[in-house]
Amino acid sequence: MATTIPWKSHYRALLREASYLPDPVAKRYMAEYITSRYRKFTSVEQQKSMNAAKIGRLHTRIKKNMKLLQHANQGYTKSLERVLLMSYGRIGRRKRILLRPFLQSGSGSKTAFSQHWRPSELHLALLQSQSENSNIGAQKVKRPVRTTDLEPRIPELNALARPLADIRKIHIRQKWYAHVLDKTFPPLPQHDWETLQRLVEGSEPWTPPVRRKGPNQITSGDSTSASEQSYLSTDFLINGATKDPTFAQYVRGRPHQITRRLMRHMWERICALTPLIQWDSSKNKWWFSWGVRQPPAPIYRQVDPVKGLALFEGVHQKTGRVMLSRRQSSKPGEGDKNQKEDWDKPLEAFQSTPSGPGMLASANN
Repeated sequence: MATTIPWKSHYRALLREASYLPDPVAKRYMAEYITSRYRKFTSVEQQKSMNAAKIGRLHTRIKKNMKLLQHANQGYTKSLERVLLMSYGRIGRRKRILLRPFLQSGSGSKTAFSQHWRPSELHLALLQSQSENSNIGAQKVKRPVRTTDLEPRIPELNALARPLADIRKIHIRQKWYAHVLDKTFPPLPQHDWETLQRLVEGSEPWTPPVRRKGPNQITSGDSTSASEQSYLSTDFLINGATKDPTFAQYVRGRPHQITRRLMRHMWERICALTPLIQWDSSKNKWWFSWGVRQPPAPIYRQVDPVKGLALFEGVHQKTGRVMLSRRQSSKPGEGDKNQKEDWDKPLEAFQSTPSGPGMLASANN
């Protein structure tokens, strides 16, 4: 791995960004994840198997993870939520580790998906509980598990109206099992579950992270000289002035100030996707309890009693109808007749007005 890529500088930069994460579980998990990924390639066998293509892929992955952590610390909601989902095992590597107790033995081989193969009872109980929870689909992290997803759909005949081959049935079961594992949300360990609950309730002490400020490398004299050189640079003389700052970098999101209110909304979403497993001895089966996202408290406003009574003026006390002031007529149809006469009066007055030259002269005067 004798290359010009500064691996040690990248490693320290990743650990530094992980130390500024606003979640205690995410801070601990991301530091362990970065360290384990770097230690994987410290052996002599791994270094001998390195080539230019593999080194390039590793460098690209490092830069991608660095960008993710930087955006999360700057307050980009999508990046911060992704880091939390990875840390609490809703997606990524930790999710696969938490799913190991639910996997059936030998499920990695194709021969395991035979005719009498079924997932473990614990996994089926988790899928059943997840399909009955409607709050999981509302979070829009993964597609919800439906009742039709609890078993694979294997047709009896193929496109040629012949019995389906056994190898085709094995492939269908294998594909269905991989699809179900991607939708499954495994339970967290007890200490992480309790930490998440305390963060949602507000009993866990939390303070926003404060970044350490580095020394100012550019002084006032250097800045003026740099500005003078920018106007005399070749790029400025050829291409002209640079474009003013735009909102192009905020098209896919903008940074937010990381506060407890912002974090509480994200913790509630993570809590709604996290079950707690318990054994029910009375029913002799596993029982899963899901964290429910708390609805916002209703806001009640006090109304001035005088202004409040004014809203009900003109309303009948018994019937509740609005009483409008209308001109009552003595006989049916007389009101319409009077209204028609009122409309005809201005027209008659206009027609009876003399139109002689004397009248026009008086009007002009």
